[in-house]
Amino acid sequence: MVLHNSIFTLATGLTLAASCVVAAPPAPPCPPLPPTAVPQGKIEGFRDAHCNAVYLGVPFAASTGGQNRWKAPQDLPKSDRPIKAKAYGPTCPQAISNDAFTRQDEDCLNLNIWAPKDGKNLPASPTLTTY
Repeated sequence: MVLHNSIFTLATGLTLAASCVVAAPPAPPCPPLPPTAVPQGKIEGFRDAHCNAVYLGVPFAASTGGQNRWKAPQDLPKSDRPIKAKAYGPTCPQAISNDAFTRQDEDCLNLNIWAPKDGKNLPASPTLTTY
């Protein structure tokens, strides 16, 4: 009987302690991310859960298919239409892979860019990660 009372007392105490925990106030919503101007036009990205600016699949050269096949990368032409940078671009064709979730295409000259929410006037320290 003593063991039963001890378990009941412990469970009651834990329940009361858990109910006294005050939830943190919700974080303020992230401000919208305006289009970013680059020499080729404007890029439309999005903000992640931490309000960082995210630009996915940003092309840095023209397509390598068609007339550009087997040539050095060509400059991306300037466009009045914004570049929608909200999804990962394809990876370059590689050895056979069992990863069915990776889209491969010869038009794969794109970058994924993350910029911190408080990234104004920071010393430049770009990091390029390849694998």
